[in-house]
Amino acid sequence: MLAHVAVMEFEDYNPVDVIAAVNELLPLGKEQALAQIGAARPQGYGLFWLLRTLFDLPEGQAFPPVLLGQPSIPPPANPQAIPRFPILIVQDVPLLVVGGYFLGGFPEPVEAHIRYFQAHGLLRAAPLAPPGASDVLLAEFQERWALAYGSAYSAEAAAVVKGQLARVFG
Repeated sequence: MLAHVAVMEFEDYNPVDVIAAVNELLPLGKEQALAQIGAARPQGYGLFWLLRTLFDLPEGQAFPPVLLGQPSIPPPANPQAIPRFPILIVQDVPLLVVGGYFLGGFPEPVEAHIRYFQAHGLLRAAPLAPPGASDVLLAEFQERWALAYGSAYSAEAAAVVKGQLARVFG
């Protein structure tokens, strides 16, 4: 699954694949998980999303920004509202809340994030275990979105997330 996530583009983003990769890597421990991620030879952006889902950070440590250009939806004014931006984990489902990035130069290599999580990351405490239905999950997403953005970008974010939830729940 890791090889599949490594080549994932924005339009291909599937939370199910990220969940499977996280749950495969978690039992390996931090060092081996990062070694496998580093060896995956990324050709897409999926490893950024995988790292943000696989790792937690100590209190007071922020997730590094993803420097791929300008996101289609900017980060919230309060970074703590969505600390893993552009990933928002709702009921163990990692949702990518942007439709893409507008590149204005060279994208940051994922290796910079691998080094960051090597230095600061803590593996998540438990495997991801998403719920069996999407209705409560969508409601929680909308509630958390409103806390972060008010009504701004809600239509765009809802469209992106509903597509991902369809992949998760069929």
